[in-house]
Amino acid sequence: MDYSLINAGIQITRSIVPIIIILGVLSNFLNIIILRRSNLKRYGCSLYFITMSISNIFYLSICVTYNLLLDGYQIDLVRYSSILCKLISYFLNFCPYISVCMLILASIDRYLSSSLSAQRRKLRNAILFDVYNNDIIGCTSKSNNIFIFGLLTIYNTKKLNRNRIVVFRYRRTERQLARMLIVQVLSHVILNLPFLIMFLMLLISITFPSNIIFYFLYLLFKILFYMAFITPFFLYILSAQLYRAELILLLKKTFRIYNRIAIRPMPGNRN
Repeated sequence: MDYSLINAGIQITRSIVPIIIILGVLSNFLNIIILRRSNLKRYGCSLYFITMSISNIFYLSICVTYNLLLDGYQIDLVRYSSILCKLISYFLNFCPYISVCMLILASIDRYLSSSLSAQRRKLRNAILFDVYNNDIIGCTSKSNNIFIFGLLTIYNTKKLNRNRIVVFRYRRTERQLARMLIVQVLSHVILNLPFLIMFLMLLISITFPSNIIFYFLYLLFKILFYMAFITPFFLYILSAQLYRAELILLLKKTFRIYNRIAIRPMPGNRN
């Protein structure tokens, strides 16, 4: 019975993770294209989202592919190359770190942009030349920052909705970007928390009733963790009308170019 759980976990990994990789790379690539369009790229928040999408593409195409071979087919590529071992180890730590940092910076940008104080709004244009990280634990600072600035953004948005004068000045795009960020922060916490709890239990060696059940749950929660790297595109579509409009315009432009090429007569077919 227990070993059937392991086989079920492996089959789930083989079935779902390839779909996550393909959808993730395509959706993050579309994110980059859409967020670089003129209606969105002038906002600092969009730059952080673009950087996060680039990091997600590297993580999905390199790290998740490696984990698929390891967890689904028991093929460990790092055993055959020391260079590949260092490269995968680097991306396994670097890409999630960059994604979380970009989410923090986007949260700070949205908080400052939505503030009623003109002095705070000016801070969003500040350029930092020296950043010193003294986080001993290593994970609390990033999680707390996402949570704190996410709540502050929600507070500022509700405060703006009560002020008609400010709402008139506060552009519609700014509100939609704030909504995109809030939804993404919530999904990030929900999808990452189960796997991080399991990983923490693994690090501090908490005894579990069955190692096989633990491994099965570890595989399932790891898939949820992967989902955090593909959900931004779909969350943006659901939460922001401007993003949906830009996606539709992009698709229409693509179809027009395709149809123009398809109906173009061949050079030798003219009579």
